Amino acid sequence: MRLCENLYIVGSGEYGISHRYDCSIYLVDTGDEMIMVDSGCGIEPERIIRNIEAEGLDPQRLAAVFLTHCHYDHAGGASFFHKEFGTDIYVSSVDVDLLLSGTDERIGLCTAKRSGIFDSDSHFSNCEEAKPLKDSDCFTYGDLSLRVISVRGHSPGSVCFRVSVGDFDGLFTGDTLLADGTIGLLNMDGSSLKDFRDYLPKLENEPSDALLPGHGVFTLSNAYDHIVKALEALKNLAVPRSMLE
Repeated sequence: MRLCENLYIVGSGEYGISHRYDCSIYLVDTGDEMIMVDSGCGIEPERIIRNIEAEGLDPQRLAAVFLTHCHYDHAGGASFFHKEFGTDIYVSSVDVDLLLSGTDERIGLCTAKRSGIFDSDSHFSNCEEAKPLKDSDCFTYGDLSLRVISVRGHSPGSVCFRVSVGDFDGLFTGDTLLADGTIGLLNMDGSSLKDFRDYLPKLENEPSDALLPGHGVFTLSNAYDHIVKALEALKNLAVPRSMLE
Protein backbone atom coordinates (compact mmCIF):
# COMPACT_ATOMS: atom_id res chain seq x y z
CA MET A 1 0.00 0.00 0.00
CA ARG A 2 1.57 3.23 -1.13
CA LEU A 3 1.57 5.95 1.51
CA CYS A 4 3.36 8.67 -0.43
CA GLU A 5 6.10 9.00 -3.01
CA ASN A 6 8.88 6.48 -2.27
CA LEU A 7 7.10 5.06 0.81
CA TYR A 8 4.98 1.91 1.15
CA ILE A 9 3.60 -0.23 3.94
CA VAL A 10 4.01 -3.83 2.78
CA GLY A 11 3.06 -5.74 5.91
CA SER A 12 0.92 -5.30 8.99
CA GLY A 13 -1.20 -7.63 11.06
CA GLU A 14 -3.25 -4.72 12.37
CA TYR A 15 -4.12 -3.57 8.86
CA GLY A 16 -4.73 -7.16 7.73
CA ILE A 17 -2.25 -7.13 4.87
CA SER A 18 0.10 -9.79 6.22
CA HIS A 19 0.22 -12.26 9.11
CA ARG A 20 -1.69 -11.13 12.21
CA TYR A 21 1.51 -11.13 14.31
CA ASP A 22 3.44 -8.84 11.97
CA CYS A 23 4.30 -5.33 13.01
CA SER A 24 3.97 -2.58 10.44
CA ILE A 25 6.61 -3.23 7.80
CA TYR A 26 7.69 -0.28 5.69
CA LEU A 27 9.49 -0.16 2.36
CA VAL A 28 11.28 2.84 0.90
CA ASP A 29 12.12 2.88 -2.83
CA THR A 30 15.11 4.82 -4.16
CA GLY A 31 14.44 3.95 -7.79
CA ASP A 32 17.39 1.56 -7.95
CA GLU A 33 17.49 -0.16 -4.59
CA MET A 34 14.89 -0.54 -1.86
CA ILE A 35 15.20 -0.79 1.91
CA MET A 36 12.72 -2.24 4.34
CA VAL A 37 12.20 -1.33 7.99
CA ASP A 38 11.44 -4.42 10.11
CA SER A 39 10.59 -7.85 8.76
CA GLY A 40 7.54 -9.17 10.58
CA CYS A 41 7.36 -12.40 12.56
CA GLY A 42 8.45 -14.72 9.75
CA ILE A 43 5.12 -16.52 9.24
CA GLU A 44 3.77 -16.29 5.69
CA PRO A 45 6.45 -13.85 4.49
CA GLU A 46 5.25 -14.60 0.96
CA ARG A 47 2.34 -12.26 1.64
CA ILE A 48 4.81 -9.43 2.12
CA ILE A 49 6.48 -10.31 -1.18
CA ARG A 50 3.11 -10.31 -2.94
CA ASN A 51 2.36 -6.87 -1.51
CA ILE A 52 5.66 -5.56 -2.86
CA GLU A 53 4.98 -7.05 -6.30
CA ALA A 54 1.42 -5.68 -6.30
CA GLU A 55 2.93 -2.18 -6.24
CA GLY A 56 4.91 -2.99 -9.38
CA LEU A 57 8.15 -3.31 -7.42
CA ASP A 58 10.74 -6.05 -7.80
CA PRO A 59 11.66 -7.65 -4.45
CA GLN A 60 15.03 -8.55 -5.94
CA ARG A 61 15.90 -4.86 -5.55
CA LEU A 62 15.61 -5.16 -1.78
CA ALA A 63 19.09 -4.19 -0.61
CA ALA A 64 18.69 -4.13 3.16
CA VAL A 65 16.35 -4.72 6.06
CA PHE A 66 16.85 -2.37 9.01
CA LEU A 67 15.45 -3.75 12.26
CA THR A 68 14.24 -1.39 14.96
CA HIS A 69 14.80 -4.09 17.61
CA CYS A 70 14.93 -7.85 18.05
CA HIS A 71 11.42 -8.80 19.14
CA TYR A 72 9.52 -11.59 17.41
CA ASP A 73 6.99 -9.47 15.50
CA HIS A 74 9.71 -7.17 14.12
CA ALA A 75 12.70 -9.43 13.51
CA GLY A 76 11.42 -12.99 13.10
CA GLY A 77 11.22 -12.64 9.31
CA ALA A 78 14.78 -11.36 8.82
CA SER A 79 16.11 -14.86 8.17
CA PHE A 80 13.67 -15.34 5.28
CA PHE A 81 14.70 -12.15 3.48
CA HIS A 82 18.37 -12.90 3.95
CA LYS A 83 18.01 -16.43 2.60
CA GLU A 84 15.62 -15.58 -0.24
CA PHE A 85 17.24 -12.41 -1.59
CA GLY A 86 20.66 -12.17 0.03
CA THR A 87 19.41 -9.01 1.71
CA ASP A 88 21.69 -7.33 4.24
CA ILE A 89 20.19 -7.41 7.72
CA TYR A 90 21.04 -4.55 10.08
CA VAL A 91 20.28 -4.50 13.80
CA SER A 92 21.65 -2.67 16.82
CA SER A 93 25.01 -4.00 17.98
CA VAL A 94 23.25 -4.68 21.30
CA ASP A 95 20.88 -7.10 19.52
CA VAL A 96 23.21 -8.85 17.08
CA ASP A 97 23.74 -11.85 19.35
CA LEU A 98 19.99 -12.10 19.98
CA LEU A 99 19.25 -12.14 16.27
CA LEU A 100 21.92 -14.74 15.53
CA SER A 101 21.43 -17.10 18.46
CA GLY A 102 18.87 -15.73 20.92
CA THR A 103 16.34 -18.15 22.37
CA ASP A 104 12.61 -17.48 22.67
CA GLU A 105 13.20 -16.77 26.37
CA ARG A 106 16.05 -14.32 25.79
CA ILE A 107 14.21 -12.26 23.19
CA GLY A 108 11.13 -12.00 25.41
CA LEU A 109 8.91 -14.21 23.29
CA CYS A 110 8.13 -16.58 26.16
CA THR A 111 6.86 -13.68 28.24
CA ALA A 112 4.71 -12.47 25.35
CA LYS A 113 3.26 -15.96 24.86
CA ARG A 114 2.44 -16.27 28.56
CA SER A 115 0.66 -12.92 28.26
CA GLY A 116 -1.44 -14.17 25.35
CA ILE A 117 0.12 -11.86 22.78
CA PHE A 118 1.27 -14.76 20.58
CA ASP A 119 0.24 -18.41 20.26
CA SER A 120 2.09 -20.94 22.40
CA ASP A 121 3.69 -22.56 19.34
CA SER A 122 5.24 -19.29 18.08
CA HIS A 123 9.00 -19.59 17.64
CA PHE A 124 11.70 -17.09 16.72
CA SER A 125 13.83 -17.89 13.66
CA ASN A 126 17.45 -16.86 14.12
CA CYS A 127 19.21 -15.16 11.24
CA GLU A 128 22.47 -16.50 9.79
CA GLU A 129 24.13 -13.11 9.43
CA ALA A 130 23.62 -9.62 10.78
CA LYS A 131 25.43 -6.31 10.49
CA PRO A 132 25.68 -4.18 13.65
CA LEU A 133 24.34 -0.66 13.99
CA LYS A 134 25.48 2.02 16.39
CA ASP A 135 24.14 5.44 17.20
CA SER A 136 24.61 8.06 14.45
CA ASP A 137 25.57 5.50 11.78
CA CYS A 138 24.63 6.84 8.33
CA PHE A 139 23.77 4.94 5.15
CA THR A 140 23.17 5.99 1.56
CA TYR A 141 21.23 4.11 -1.13
CA GLY A 142 21.03 6.21 -4.26
CA ASP A 143 19.31 9.45 -3.17
CA LEU A 144 18.18 7.90 0.10
CA SER A 145 19.90 8.78 3.35
CA LEU A 146 19.33 6.91 6.62
CA ARG A 147 20.64 7.79 10.07
CA VAL A 148 20.50 5.56 13.14
CA ILE A 149 19.25 6.98 16.45
CA SER A 150 19.72 4.76 19.49
CA VAL A 151 16.72 5.21 21.81
CA ARG A 152 16.71 2.68 24.63
CA GLY A 153 13.51 2.22 26.58
CA HIS A 154 11.31 -0.36 24.88
CA SER A 155 14.35 -2.63 24.86
CA PRO A 156 18.12 -2.13 25.28
CA GLY A 157 18.71 -2.46 21.54
CA SER A 158 15.87 -0.28 20.28
CA VAL A 159 16.79 2.17 17.54
CA CYS A 160 14.92 4.65 15.36
CA PHE A 161 15.73 5.58 11.77
CA ARG A 162 15.60 9.03 10.20
CA VAL A 163 15.14 8.51 6.46
CA SER A 164 15.05 11.07 3.65
CA VAL A 165 14.57 10.50 -0.09
CA GLY A 166 12.95 12.78 -2.63
CA ASP A 167 10.14 14.67 -0.91
CA PHE A 168 9.86 12.08 1.86
CA ASP A 169 11.31 12.68 5.30
CA GLY A 170 10.30 10.27 8.03
CA LEU A 171 11.13 8.89 11.43
CA PHE A 172 10.71 5.12 11.84
CA THR A 173 10.26 4.50 15.55
CA GLY A 174 9.49 0.78 15.91
CA ASP A 175 7.99 0.28 19.38
CA THR A 176 9.84 3.21 20.94
CA LEU A 177 7.20 5.83 20.17
CA LEU A 178 3.71 5.35 18.80
CA ALA A 179 1.19 7.95 17.68
CA ASP A 180 -0.39 10.31 20.22
CA GLY A 181 2.70 10.25 22.41
CA THR A 182 2.35 6.60 23.42
CA ILE A 183 5.58 4.90 24.49
CA GLY A 184 6.52 1.24 24.19
CA LEU A 185 7.07 0.54 27.88
CA LEU A 186 6.60 -3.13 28.84
CA ASN A 187 6.59 -4.97 32.16
CA MET A 188 9.56 -7.16 31.30
CA ASP A 189 13.33 -7.25 31.64
CA GLY A 190 15.07 -4.73 29.41
CA SER A 191 12.15 -2.32 29.14
CA SER A 192 12.88 0.73 31.26
CA LEU A 193 11.01 3.92 32.10
CA LYS A 194 14.32 5.48 33.16
CA ASP A 195 15.78 4.72 29.73
CA PHE A 196 12.79 6.41 28.12
CA ARG A 197 13.44 9.50 30.23
CA ASP A 198 17.13 9.45 29.36
CA TYR A 199 16.98 8.61 25.65
CA LEU A 200 13.64 9.76 24.19
CA PRO A 201 14.65 13.45 24.34
CA LYS A 202 17.04 12.67 21.46
CA LEU A 203 13.98 12.62 19.18
CA GLU A 204 13.18 16.23 20.06
CA ASN A 205 15.92 17.22 17.63
CA GLU A 206 14.33 15.20 14.81
CA PRO A 207 11.48 17.37 13.48
CA SER A 208 10.65 15.08 10.54
CA ASP A 209 7.33 15.05 8.68
CA ALA A 210 6.22 11.43 9.02
CA LEU A 211 6.04 9.35 12.19
CA LEU A 212 6.10 5.66 11.25
CA PRO A 213 5.74 3.37 14.29
CA GLY A 214 5.68 -0.40 14.43
CA HIS A 215 2.06 -0.53 15.59
CA GLY A 216 -1.06 1.56 15.40
CA VAL A 217 -1.63 4.52 13.14
CA PHE A 218 1.08 6.42 11.33
CA THR A 219 1.13 10.08 10.39
CA LEU A 220 2.63 11.67 7.30
CA SER A 221 2.89 15.13 8.83
CA ASN A 222 3.46 16.82 12.20
CA ALA A 223 5.54 14.00 13.70
CA TYR A 224 7.01 16.49 16.13
CA ASP A 225 3.66 16.92 17.89
CA HIS A 226 3.64 13.25 18.88
CA ILE A 227 7.24 13.42 20.11
CA VAL A 228 6.52 16.46 22.28
CA LYS A 229 3.42 14.84 23.77
CA ALA A 230 5.47 11.84 24.92
CA LEU A 231 8.25 14.03 26.29
CA GLU A 232 5.78 16.14 28.26
CA ALA A 233 4.18 13.01 29.71
CA LEU A 234 7.58 11.77 30.87
CA LYS A 235 7.94 14.90 33.02
CA ASN A 236 4.83 14.09 35.06
CA LEU A 237 4.42 11.89 38.12
CA ALA A 238 2.14 9.35 36.45
CA VAL A 239 3.54 6.68 34.13
CA PRO A 240 2.93 7.80 30.53
CA ARG A 241 0.46 5.95 28.36
CA SER A 242 2.08 2.75 27.09
CA MET A 243 1.45 0.56 24.05
CA LEU A 244 -0.47 -2.29 25.71
CA GLU A 245 -2.99 -0.10 27.54
